[in-house]
Amino acid sequence: MNCNKCTATPNTHYGKITLYVDTYADHLKGKLSTLLMNLGYSYKVHHQDTDVFYYILENCDFETVIDQLEASAVFTDMEKHELFLLPMPSDKRVGFQNFKETRPLSYWITLREHADVVKAIAGKRIKTLFHPIYHTQTLEVYGHEALSRAVDEEGKLISAGKLFDVANRLDLLFNLDKLCRHSAIQTASDRNLSGMLFINFLPTAIYDPNVCLQTTHQIVKDTKLKPENIVFEVVESDFVADYKHLVTILDHYREKGYQTALDDIGSGYSTLTQYDRLRTNYIKLDMTMVSDIHASKDKQLYLDYLLDLKAKTGVQIIAEGVEHQADYDYIKSLPVDFVQGFLFSKPM
Repeated sequence: MNCNKCTATPNTHYGKITLYVDTYADHLKGKLSTLLMNLGYSYKVHHQDTDVFYYILENCDFETVIDQLEASAVFTDMEKHELFLLPMPSDKRVGFQNFKETRPLSYWITLREHADVVKAIAGKRIKTLFHPIYHTQTLEVYGHEALSRAVDEEGKLISAGKLFDVANRLDLLFNLDKLCRHSAIQTASDRNLSGMLFINFLPTAIYDPNVCLQTTHQIVKDTKLKPENIVFEVVESDFVADYKHLVTILDHYREKGYQTALDDIGSGYSTLTQYDRLRTNYIKLDMTMVSDIHASKDKQLYLDYLLDLKAKTGVQIIAEGVEHQADYDYIKSLPVDFVQGFLFSKPM
């Protein structure tokens, strides 16, 4: 069983098409009409006594239209979300089934500006780096966190920030999250990586774990890795609105033999208040709470709270983003299990 959300990517080149434009905001109709006339476009307006109303531009170059609408600076950022466009091949009639392909102007502008990201996802050009995690006291390697980057057509890395931001804006997180999980597992196996493997996942990019994670489990089975040596980290935890769904995902991972972790704790996220429900094996203290912890009473008190939770539940604590010796010295004086950061190594 497969889901199109995990495989589909938008077309990045349309060429000559028939373009349908609609908006719910009446004031935008006047703006749009004036702009189209100033740009020299002839168009039809379809309207009835009902609310059905849209513009039709025939035999136009879609990419050129998008560039012109963006360059005109007529529409505010908010209005770009209220103007909806549907490009269709000139020889096809629009039908009910095409409505799902309608997107706001802001979407099409993002697609034009960041086609490199879309092409990288479509081409499955995901590169995995690994950042070591160490035992706090001995600095022996305990495992590695998989970090995902994309590669453009020229072989240059696309930053993680840009990669995930664009994927979110273009509704490609389902596809990207799956690709990153698979790349991490396959690459770790190919490199004979030792120790625990930590893999990030987006809970909002998984509908039904029984369906969405089938291929992930199969890849693990096909490699040298064992489920008990893989840790799935919850990211985007401040955006989790449905904790029942998240618990279902974590339970699914546990039933398959994997371990779980909460990432970015202390960065303003509220997930820790749900720890009794989530029951992960690890908690990762965010780098914002680690930086200058040796001199911050508030950060020290927060870490004390985590260590108290560790004493009560057995959860293991990882301090990530350790960059300064003074912070490491302070953390080392406490029963923090593991450390990670540029002080020790960079992603490889």
